[in-house]
Amino acid sequence: MSDWLVHTTSDGPLPTVVLLFGTDPAPPGDAAIVRVDGGSFTVRYGGHEQRASIGAWCSVGGLRVSVQRPSGGGGEIAAVDLVTTGAGGARTERVRLPTHDGGELVVGRDKSSTDLQVSDAHVSRSHLRIRRVGAKYMLEDLGSRWGTRLNGRELTTPVALADGDEITFGKSKLVFVSRGGESAPGPRSRASASDIRSDTQATMRWQPPG
Repeated sequence: MSDWLVHTTSDGPLPTVVLLFGTDPAPPGDAAIVRVDGGSFTVRYGGHEQRASIGAWCSVGGLRVSVQRPSGGGGEIAAVDLVTTGAGGARTERVRLPTHDGGELVVGRDKSSTDLQVSDAHVSRSHLRIRRVGAKYMLEDLGSRWGTRLNGRELTTPVALADGDEITFGKSKLVFVSRGGESAPGPRSRASASDIRSDTQATMRWQPPG
């Protein structure tokens, strides 16, 4: 079964987005509700509601949303899902990885020296790096104080990532997502539709049960 993709953009912080199908009941609260029904979808947010065809963009209350289902084969997708837990529960932010050879994503606490900043006191200023090498993505700890673990094991040397790999560092977690590349297959990661938030934009992957 293909994954549904929900792309959201906004001039300011994005709200929590909840993806529903058909007559699924909407949860209480002020989240943006995206409901798919046949070949179209409806977005309800901030007291407004708009409808658009699958694949088109819909603008509601300053929030722009597009819903699409990629073909079964799909193109290459490489990203990491940053999972953080706060007072409101778990939140997942998807960050695309560079696809060119030598491209890298540096993750850490320092905004000026990293590509992905993580607000975690147990994360070093420049904690880890994910680098594209040929057809693979290599994970490397950058001499961090608290270390990096891959699927529960301490990382001591650079390792090639596989789809679904879990990278834990400090009190944070990254989930590697790859489709269409040559990385070895691994456990599939699935982010909850209601757990996606980003400062300005996000791409959410969700698979209906069944």
